[in-house]
Amino acid sequence: MERLEELYEKLIELVPDDQVDQYMACGCSVGRNYDLMDKRLLVVEKIPKAPHHDEDGCDCGYGCGEHHDHHGEHHNHHHGPLENRNLNSTDFTEAIGKISRHLLNISPNQWPDSIAKTYLYKVAPMEGKASPELLKRQHDLCRDILLEEIRTYDPTHILFLTGWSSVWDFDLPIYPLLKGEMVEAVGMTDNGAQVLVSRYAIRDSEDKFVADIVSAFRSLDENADKDSR
Repeated sequence: MERLEELYEKLIELVPDDQVDQYMACGCSVGRNYDLMDKRLLVVEKIPKAPHHDEDGCDCGYGCGEHHDHHGEHHNHHHGPLENRNLNSTDFTEAIGKISRHLLNISPNQWPDSIAKTYLYKVAPMEGKASPELLKRQHDLCRDILLEEIRTYDPTHILFLTGWSSVWDFDLPIYPLLKGEMVEAVGMTDNGAQVLVSRYAIRDSEDKFVADIVSAFRSLDENADKDSR
């Protein structure tokens, strides 16, 4: 954890002091039940989005409808030097919940406490899209941070909601598929974690997206079991 803290602190150097209020930084957020799960799922999105407050008052980005400052011991490990350290909103909230329900065998309201979530790029503007220059400036540091997050939190399953084109140069043990619908790349980490890279956008029905992701993870698990015999 100490190494990860050191890497998070380096994020402060990416933004000039007079622009701090214009940016946010998020690292890995881990649910309080994550370490207790038989399957530990890490979801990786491309870049944080501006935080929101839903109708029920939740500001965690999960849309869980609760007021809270943390989900447990690890939840506040989404570090950054900037003002906002909340777990940010996502286009895939409902899909993540459905995937978690099928993959982790949990009830629908348990998934926010049961997974870990992080980003390829950790620093983003509070308004508008990140410029190519901002992405380039943080790329190498974010790659080091992501690898350390994977080492530290030791997931068994990693789902990249980024698309292959965003993740191919992060030096991860994954390779692209020649023909993929929802799944664009697969791989395995040194500790045996199954890795899937999916499309960045859900172009077909969400139910199909969820079914294809869960099916692909189960196939990888089955192949791993066969190889270990």
